[in-house]
Amino acid sequence: MAKASAEEIAVWARAEAAKILQRPPERIDLDAKLSRLGLDSATAVHLMVMIEDWLGVELDPELAFEHPTLRRLAEAIAERLG
Repeated sequence: MAKASAEEIAVWARAEAAKILQRPPERIDLDAKLSRLGLDSATAVHLMVMIEDWLGVELDPELAFEHPTLRRLAEAIAERLG
C-alpha cells in the first residue's frame, strides 16, 4: 500500500501508538506532541519503521522529529507519497 491519505495514515498510526502505549485509540490525541503522548525518541522511530512496513516505502526517521504530532506526521508522509 504505497499510496494512502493523511487521514488513513493518521488513523493507522493512532491505532499502532495505542498498542505501544497500551491505551484505547480514542485516548490518543492526533494533535498532541508525541512526547506528551508518552512516545520517546526510540518508540517514535519504532512507529516510523512500522509505518514504513505498512506502506511498503522507506521514510526518513527524522520525520517523527520534524513533525511531532501524529496528524502532522501523517500529512508529511502522505505528501511524500504524492
